[in-house]
Amino acid sequence: MAALAEGDGFVRTAQAAAEEAAREARERAAEAQARREAAKEARMHAEAAKRSAQASALKAERRQEAVKQEAVAAAAKLHEEDLRRQQAEWRAAEWATEAEGAVAAAKLEEERREAGLQREEERQQAALDAIAAAKQAEEDEVAREKHKKEKEAEKKRRQKEKLKLKKEEERAEKVRQQEHEALEAALRAAKVKCAQCDQGMLKQAFEVLGQNFCSTGCVQKFRAAGK
Repeated sequence: MAALAEGDGFVRTAQAAAEEAAREARERAAEAQARREAAKEARMHAEAAKRSAQASALKAERRQEAVKQEAVAAAAKLHEEDLRRQQAEWRAAEWATEAEGAVAAAKLEEERREAGLQREEERQQAALDAIAAAKQAEEDEVAREKHKKEKEAEKKRRQKEKLKLKKEEERAEKVRQQEHEALEAALRAAKVKCAQCDQGMLKQAFEVLGQNFCSTGCVQKFRAAGK
């Protein structure tokens, strides 16, 4: 029972870890979405700035045409417009660089988000593996308990069979002893005796020259003795 309780605690811990990991993943996804929105707004500003720069360039070209008609005044204005155009181009270039940086940052963030999702999937899989391992450990414990009980039952059954066999052997030995004692008593009480060894006989075995013998050996001994 203690092992089962420990397994349940491990399962609950793994489930809580999985839920916490899922919550953190949702928070990171929300933060990534907010950053993507900011990057999108930056790109929109960059595009607007680019259109403004193009309009400024067109305006500068028109002024250059006016400068050709007015020689002295146009030269000063042309120089001023050139400076303005350069500044506009610089600003446009800066905005384009910023936009490219925003795109690169958004791409990096997306890669990080995907990596985070992959880590989250790995953590969730680890949690599922932990739950499966806990369940398997619980099943193994139940199987071990069942095997232990079956082994104990088999041991008790063998002990009972051994005890029964021992009692049967004791009864058989007792019967054999009783039969032996009865035979000995019958032989002692027999009226017919062997002429050689004086052993009582329950039935006549050999008769030689009017004498009863229990075996051929006793017959030979009797003859050898010359009785």
